[in-house]
Amino acid sequence: MERLGGSLSTLDAGGSTAARQALADAAERLRAAEGQLARAYSPLRYGLVTQTAIEGPHYIRSAAPH
Repeated sequence: MERLGGSLSTLDAGGSTAARQALADAAERLRAAEGQLARAYSPLRYGLVTQTAIEGPHYIRSAAPH
């Protein structure tokens, strides 16, 4: 979650609509993971937090310039 948040704070979508949407999707994954973490009380729930947070960098990579 820390890496995802750090990546979101340093990237700029510029004028790209696709990159802007990818960053918005990554930010949503971060918010979802934070919400899940607040309610995590078992190993299964912590696993779901991890799974949600891992989805974020996939969106980050699609937003990065090639």
